[in-house]
Amino acid sequence: MARTHRAEIARREHDLFASLEEAVRLPHRSVHLLGLRLSDTRMTFEEWQGIGRILGVGRRWFAFALGDWLNFGEAIFGEDAAQAVEGFPADRYDIAHRITGLEEGTLRNYSSVCGRVALDRRRVELDFGHHEAVAALEPDEQAHWLQRAVDEAMPRDELRRSIREERHPAASANGDGPSRGEVVLSRHDRLELAARAVFQTWQAAGDGSYIVPGESAARLIEALGEE
Repeated sequence: MARTHRAEIARREHDLFASLEEAVRLPHRSVHLLGLRLSDTRMTFEEWQGIGRILGVGRRWFAFALGDWLNFGEAIFGEDAAQAVEGFPADRYDIAHRITGLEEGTLRNYSSVCGRVALDRRRVELDFGHHEAVAALEPDEQAHWLQRAVDEAMPRDELRRSIREERHPAASANGDGPSRGEVVLSRHDRLELAARAVFQTWQAAGDGSYIVPGESAARLIEALGEE
């Protein structure tokens, strides 16, 4: 029975990969579950570059697509999408985790950013991280900062710093809190964005613990107001 099940999964994967190869013009039988098998030694340099461009677009598209998929499922299926196992209440992230294999924190991050930054405000020139940086802002502010990021070719971290410095320059200058009456991100929003960054970037160490990149940890510490 298990062997039959594995054979059925393999057949479905083969059909899916064949469709993907055709859709994005990758070499036949090159797509595999854990990577690419490229064997055509007659491939031109331009063809090799083209594959890289396709993969780069796919990397950027993936997070946006999953976020929109999650939000659509909640809007359309509601309670039906909230049953991961019959008889046990759960939310759509349980289902999405089992389907995609991605951690709940990563999925929540994708869903939150895509829910806050509408499709028509997203900029194809920028990565998901740029859109994450503006997700807590009002729509017109999002559009403003995304346009600036495009015009000034801002990396994601520079965009974050620029937003922080412009929204509360007093804190940026002397380390104090924002000036009175100034509009800033709420502590809840800062904590939420920082926590999502940790969930998105941590890695299992293999002994039950997790490794968090220094940038993500520093961002969470900053949001918590610690030294």
